[in-house]
Amino acid sequence: MQGSTWSSTVATLTTLIHPDAEVRRTNIADLTAALRIAGAANCLAVITGAGSHNPGGAWWPHADNYSPQTFDQLVASLRQAVKVAEDEGVLLGLEGSTLTPLRNAQTTARRARSGRLARAPSTP
Repeated sequence: MQGSTWSSTVATLTTLIHPDAEVRRTNIADLTAALRIAGAANCLAVITGAGSHNPGGAWWPHADNYSPQTFDQLVASLRQAVKVAEDEGVLLGLEGSTLTPLRNAQTTARRARSGRLARAPSTP
């Protein structure tokens, strides 16, 4: 495969907003491993989701999914993954859903404009 470029993506299911810091670290590690694999395989991108506070799974509703603190945690988790994505030359895509902190374009844009992206903590 050396010298080839795949125009494909790798998908990984992570919970980047999990309330338990250890679980969150494990999910970030899984995502960064997927980014490294994608880079080695010359894949274009890795797609993941934000996850959920619901113990039922990453795509289940929970009121805390929509809090400003959860959005900050998502940004902090993504900052760690983005460093690896940049090093590997891989795009990192984040799938939005009405059940996650990225419930709609308006909410995401409003938080980005408010400076929440700049103020989010840099560690899980």
